[in-house]
Amino acid sequence: MSMYHPGQRDLQDAFSSRALADRLDETLRHERFTDRDAAFIAQQSFFFLATADDQGRPDCSFKGGPAGFARVVAPDALIFPDYDGNGMFRSLGNLTANPNVGLLFLSIGERPQRLRV
Repeated sequence: MSMYHPGQRDLQDAFSSRALADRLDETLRHERFTDRDAAFIAQQSFFFLATADDQGRPDCSFKGGPAGFARVVAPDALIFPDYDGNGMFRSLGNLTANPNVGLLFLSIGERPQRLRV
């Protein structure tokens, strides 16, 4: 199963990037966390959490804490604390209505890296 939908494929074809997209799909996408993923996540002090409400309206939130506040606890499970913030519960509230979620972990510096979950 490809990680691309027809709209993305149309643009890849229009801009001649399908081969590159396919290579990235083959080399980067996996169904479970690897040891490398777990180590990278454990080193991060922040990530971005994208959720959507019951009508698909998106929301993106910054989540931060000490390095290791988010961690992989099983090949298919990642945990992080829900620190008391502004009390709006946008992310957690969205998750009760729509389980689709995206996380973006970034390491910025001499050797930038990213991990999409």
